[in-house]
Amino acid sequence: MDLFIGNATRQVYDFSFKLPETETFRSQKIQPGTQERIGGDLTIEDIDYIIKKHAKYGLIPQEEIDRSKAFHGTCYSIGKPITVARLTYLLDHNLGELVDLGRTIRQANAIAQNGNVEAALRESGRPERVAALDMTVQQEDQDPRNDVPQFSVGMMVTAEAERGKRGSGKRGRRTA
Repeated sequence: MDLFIGNATRQVYDFSFKLPETETFRSQKIQPGTQERIGGDLTIEDIDYIIKKHAKYGLIPQEEIDRSKAFHGTCYSIGKPITVARLTYLLDHNLGELVDLGRTIRQANAIAQNGNVEAALRESGRPERVAALDMTVQQEDQDPRNDVPQFSVGMMVTAEAERGKRGSGKRGRRTA
Protein backbone atom coordinates (compact mmCIF):
# COMPACT_ATOMS: atom_id res chain seq x y z
CA MET A 1 0.00 0.00 0.00
CA ASP A 2 1.19 3.55 -0.72
CA LEU A 3 1.66 6.34 1.82
CA PHE A 4 2.13 9.87 0.47
CA ILE A 5 3.52 12.62 2.71
CA GLY A 6 3.11 16.25 1.69
CA ASN A 7 5.40 19.07 2.83
CA ALA A 8 3.35 22.22 3.48
CA THR A 9 6.32 24.27 4.70
CA ARG A 10 8.74 26.55 2.88
CA GLN A 11 11.79 24.43 3.64
CA VAL A 12 13.03 20.96 2.78
CA TYR A 13 11.43 18.48 5.16
CA ASP A 14 13.43 15.42 6.20
CA PHE A 15 10.75 12.81 6.92
CA SER A 16 12.33 10.20 9.22
CA PHE A 17 10.48 7.04 10.13
CA LYS A 18 10.93 3.43 11.11
CA LEU A 19 8.76 0.40 10.66
CA PRO A 20 7.32 -1.49 13.65
CA GLU A 21 9.61 -4.53 13.49
CA THR A 22 12.86 -2.69 12.77
CA GLU A 23 15.21 -0.49 14.75
CA THR A 24 16.62 1.21 11.66
CA PHE A 25 15.37 4.67 10.79
CA ARG A 26 14.72 5.62 7.19
CA SER A 27 14.62 9.13 5.87
CA GLN A 28 13.21 10.83 2.79
CA LYS A 29 13.65 14.45 1.85
CA ILE A 30 10.52 16.25 0.69
CA GLN A 31 10.89 19.56 -1.15
CA PRO A 32 8.69 22.53 -0.12
CA GLY A 33 5.15 22.30 -1.46
CA THR A 34 5.61 18.77 -2.81
CA GLN A 35 4.87 15.21 -1.74
CA GLU A 36 6.70 11.90 -1.80
CA ARG A 37 5.65 8.27 -1.72
CA ILE A 38 7.14 6.94 1.50
CA GLY A 39 8.96 3.71 2.14
CA GLY A 40 8.04 1.43 -0.73
CA ASP A 41 5.45 -1.30 -0.23
CA LEU A 42 3.95 -0.84 3.22
CA THR A 43 1.32 -2.82 5.08
CA ILE A 44 -1.63 -1.03 6.68
CA GLU A 45 0.00 -1.78 10.06
CA ASP A 46 3.22 -0.07 8.89
CA ILE A 47 1.24 2.97 7.71
CA ASP A 48 -0.77 3.19 10.94
CA TYR A 49 2.47 2.99 12.94
CA ILE A 50 4.14 5.78 10.92
CA ILE A 51 1.07 8.02 11.09
CA LYS A 52 0.66 7.51 14.84
CA LYS A 53 4.30 8.45 15.47
CA HIS A 54 4.08 11.62 13.35
CA ALA A 55 0.56 12.79 14.29
CA LYS A 56 1.86 14.30 17.55
CA TYR A 57 4.12 16.55 15.45
CA GLY A 58 1.25 17.87 13.32
CA LEU A 59 0.83 15.28 10.54
CA ILE A 60 -2.80 15.38 9.38
CA PRO A 61 -4.81 13.49 6.75
CA GLN A 62 -5.49 15.41 3.56
CA GLU A 63 -9.23 15.18 4.29
CA GLU A 64 -8.78 17.43 7.36
CA ILE A 65 -6.71 20.15 5.69
CA ASP A 66 -9.56 22.57 5.06
CA ARG A 67 -11.02 22.04 8.58
CA SER A 68 -7.80 22.71 10.47
CA LYS A 69 -7.19 26.09 12.11
CA ALA A 70 -3.64 25.40 13.32
CA PHE A 71 -0.26 25.18 11.58
CA HIS A 72 0.42 21.73 10.13
CA GLY A 73 3.71 21.27 8.31
CA THR A 74 2.91 17.84 6.90
CA CYS A 75 -0.12 15.96 5.63
CA TYR A 76 -0.71 12.47 4.27
CA SER A 77 -2.83 10.37 1.99
CA ILE A 78 -3.11 6.60 1.86
CA GLY A 79 -3.36 4.86 -1.49
CA LYS A 80 -3.39 7.93 -3.72
CA PRO A 81 -1.42 11.19 -4.02
CA ILE A 82 -2.48 14.31 -2.12
CA THR A 83 -4.35 16.68 -4.40
CA VAL A 84 -2.43 19.76 -5.50
CA ALA A 85 -5.34 21.96 -4.41
CA ARG A 86 -5.27 20.66 -0.83
CA LEU A 87 -1.49 20.84 -0.50
CA THR A 88 -1.49 24.40 -1.88
CA TYR A 89 -4.34 25.34 0.48
CA LEU A 90 -2.36 24.05 3.49
CA LEU A 91 0.82 25.82 2.35
CA ASP A 92 -1.06 29.13 2.08
CA HIS A 93 -2.87 28.56 5.39
CA ASN A 94 0.45 27.88 7.13
CA LEU A 95 1.88 31.15 5.81
CA GLY A 96 -1.07 33.01 7.32
CA GLU A 97 -0.56 31.22 10.65
CA LEU A 98 3.12 32.18 10.69
CA VAL A 99 2.31 35.83 9.90
CA ASP A 100 -0.18 35.87 12.80
CA LEU A 101 2.36 34.23 15.12
CA GLY A 102 4.97 36.83 14.12
CA ARG A 103 2.51 39.62 14.94
CA THR A 104 1.78 38.09 18.36
CA ILE A 105 5.50 37.74 19.12
CA ARG A 106 6.23 41.34 18.09
CA GLN A 107 3.39 42.63 20.28
CA ALA A 108 4.61 40.62 23.29
CA ASN A 109 8.14 41.90 22.65
CA ALA A 110 6.93 45.52 22.59
CA ILE A 111 5.17 45.05 25.94
CA ALA A 112 8.27 43.36 27.42
CA GLN A 113 10.55 46.16 26.18
CA ASN A 114 8.23 48.75 27.73
CA GLY A 115 8.49 46.85 31.02
CA ASN A 116 12.29 46.79 30.75
CA VAL A 117 12.45 50.55 30.25
CA GLU A 118 10.10 51.13 33.21
CA ALA A 119 12.16 48.80 35.42
CA ALA A 120 15.41 50.54 34.44
CA LEU A 121 13.91 53.93 35.32
CA ARG A 122 12.73 52.67 38.72
CA GLU A 123 16.06 50.99 39.51
CA SER A 124 17.99 54.13 38.69
CA GLY A 125 15.75 56.19 40.97
CA ARG A 126 14.57 58.43 38.16
CA PRO A 127 11.10 59.94 38.54
CA GLU A 128 10.23 59.78 34.82
CA ARG A 129 7.77 57.22 33.54
CA VAL A 130 7.12 56.08 30.01
CA ALA A 131 3.74 57.34 28.83
CA ALA A 132 4.03 55.44 25.55
CA LEU A 133 6.63 53.31 23.82
CA ASP A 134 6.51 53.27 20.03
CA MET A 135 8.39 50.33 18.53
CA THR A 136 8.98 49.63 14.85
CA VAL A 137 10.19 46.37 13.31
CA GLN A 138 11.40 46.62 9.74
CA GLN A 139 12.80 43.98 7.43
CA GLU A 140 15.98 45.36 5.87
CA ASP A 141 17.20 42.68 3.45
CA GLN A 142 15.13 40.35 1.35
CA ASP A 143 16.35 36.89 0.37
CA PRO A 144 15.57 36.57 -3.36
CA ARG A 145 14.23 33.03 -2.77
CA ASN A 146 11.68 34.35 -0.26
CA ASP A 147 8.41 35.34 -1.94
CA VAL A 148 6.99 36.92 1.23
CA PRO A 149 6.83 40.71 0.83
CA GLN A 150 9.01 42.99 2.93
CA PHE A 151 7.31 44.55 5.90
CA SER A 152 7.52 47.35 8.40
CA VAL A 153 5.28 47.17 11.47
CA GLY A 154 4.82 49.69 14.26
CA MET A 155 3.36 49.01 17.71
CA MET A 156 2.60 51.38 20.53
CA VAL A 157 2.47 50.38 24.17
CA THR A 158 0.96 52.88 26.60
CA ALA A 159 1.02 53.03 30.38
CA GLU A 160 -2.77 52.56 30.27
CA ALA A 161 -2.32 49.38 28.24
CA GLU A 162 0.16 48.04 30.77
CA ARG A 163 -2.22 48.73 33.66
CA GLY A 164 -5.10 47.19 31.70
CA LYS A 165 -2.97 44.13 30.95
CA ARG A 166 -2.46 43.48 34.64
CA GLY A 167 -6.03 44.25 35.69
CA SER A 168 -8.57 43.16 33.11
CA GLY A 169 -6.59 41.03 30.70
CA LYS A 170 -7.07 43.62 27.94
CA ARG A 171 -3.94 44.42 26.02
CA GLY A 172 -4.96 47.90 24.92
CA ARG A 173 -2.16 48.03 22.39
CA ARG A 174 -2.52 49.34 18.91
CA THR A 175 -0.86 48.10 15.75
CA ALA A 176 -0.15 50.79 13.19
